[in-house]
Amino acid sequence: MVEGHVHQNDVGTVFVVTVEDKGVVVDVSDVDVKQLRFRKPDGTAFAKDAAFVTDGTDGKIKYEVEDTTILDQAGTWDLQAFVHWETGDQWGTDLHEKFQVKENLA
Repeated sequence: MVEGHVHQNDVGTVFVVTVEDKGVVVDVSDVDVKQLRFRKPDGTAFAKDAAFVTDGTDGKIKYEVEDTTILDQAGTWDLQAFVHWETGDQWGTDLHEKFQVKENLA
């Protein structure tokens, strides 16, 4: 997930999700699409291309926030990993990954 506190307009925050199926880590080393999908407190959603933390055999993918417009709302956010294989198989993780984005002082 994410370590530490997340604040509005942070850059460099790294989100890590482990892709699992019924509690078992899934080898995602051969996926052709890997994304982290975010839902903001206002309900709008967007996806960001993810990278492997290592080589994907551990099921871990990550996204590092690259600009101040990504984490633009304070409140509770949802996070989900999505993967797609060339075989056509595709699925997302549970939406239980929630995190808080805190306000900054003006």
